[in-house]
Amino acid sequence: ADHNPELCWISGPGGCGKSTLAFHMAALAKSGLKRSILPVLLDRDWKIPILEYVAACLRLENRQPTAAMVAKMASSGRIFLVLDGLSERRVADAADQALVLAQRRTFRYLIVTSRGDSPESFRSIQVGVLDGDRLESFVQAYTPADEVREALRDLGTLTRGRPISPLFARLTLDLRQAGHSVPNSYPHLVQEYVDGLRPRGLGALRRDDFLRAARLAAFTCVEDDLAPRQVSSEYLRGSLQGAMPMTFVACSKGNRCRLTLKAQAGQRFKRPRCSTSLFKAVFWRP
Repeated sequence: ADHNPELCWISGPGGCGKSTLAFHMAALAKSGLKRSILPVLLDRDWKIPILEYVAACLRLENRQPTAAMVAKMASSGRIFLVLDGLSERRVADAADQALVLAQRRTFRYLIVTSRGDSPESFRSIQVGVLDGDRLESFVQAYTPADEVREALRDLGTLTRGRPISPLFARLTLDLRQAGHSVPNSYPHLVQEYVDGLRPRGLGALRRDDFLRAARLAAFTCVEDDLAPRQVSSEYLRGSLQGAMPMTFVACSKGNRCRLTLKAQAGQRFKRPRCSTSLFKAVFWRP
């Protein structure tokens, strides 16, 4: 089938750079066109028609274009829509809506990222994991030439010879450049990344407390059906407070560890009775 090169569908597993590639393509298109275009990112669930949602995104103070105005701008190429994480949207017919946009040429410029395969109406771009020459080229792009071999050895220790996603490869290289030792497992790699986000200074949470809070926050985002979703700060705060008076964890040793959490903001968590592997633990409320 003929593909419109201005309608792209980027597919691949999580952490393989679909969003990064989409944003890069949008930036190149914006800089390469003679006339100005307006990039619009749709990366969350929507409950109204997409044209109306885009119109709401373009609201400026008390001024907002109508859906008809957006449709005219979109078809003429004045709006570049990036529909990111389509397979993660909690919209029942999200893929069908994207397909209709392509078939009707509603948007002249449209990029979709999804873990699902591309329909025929789109130009298909597939991304995947890194191994062999692809991994070496990736490391060369982010590492000084005299450190490439050592970086590849460190990655080999982490992957044990298996392919690795660009996301985890980049996290590993960033840790090396920051002077940290490279973890020997993916859970420890993620822990180091999350801990790097922890505020430092007087009154800041300790590492263990911060990681426990992050673990609870992560579970809150997937607790319904194990699919990631966005949650409001109020909902997240309620989930953390809802862990009081106690939460149980199933640790890697198979024990049931009692963990009491303080509900008031700013108070520290009490330590569990035995040491658990952070990302092997599963939280549930009794």
